[in-house]
Amino acid sequence: MKYLTYAREKLGLAVDALVGPQPSYRQRMLDAYRHWHVLDPNNLPDDLAEEIRRLRDAISWLPPSDEEPDEGSIEETLREMSAEEYKELAQLIVRLFEKVVERAAAQR
Repeated sequence: MKYLTYAREKLGLAVDALVGPQPSYRQRMLDAYRHWHVLDPNNLPDDLAEEIRRLRDAISWLPPSDEEPDEGSIEETLREMSAEEYKELAQLIVRLFEKVVERAAAQR
C-alpha cells in the first residue's frame, strides 16, 4: 500500500509535467520521466510492474548519439520520437496513473 501511494504521487507529478508549461512536448516528456523513472517495478504488483517496464523500454530504445555522447538514451529516443509515439507514451503514463490511483483506493 505504501509503495502504491508513492507511485501515485510520482505518476501524478509525471501527468502534471505532460501538460506543463514547457513549449516542447519532448521537454514535457523528459520532465515527466524525471518523476516516474524512480519507481521500482519490483515494489509494484506484477501487472503494474510490467507497465513500468514497458514505459522504460518505450522511452529508451535508442543508445546515446555519437554527436552528443553526454546525453543519455532517453534524450536520444525523445529526439527521434514522432508526435504519434509521444502521444502513445503519454497515454501509457496516464493509464498507469489511473490504475495506480484505483488500486491504492481499493486497498484503503
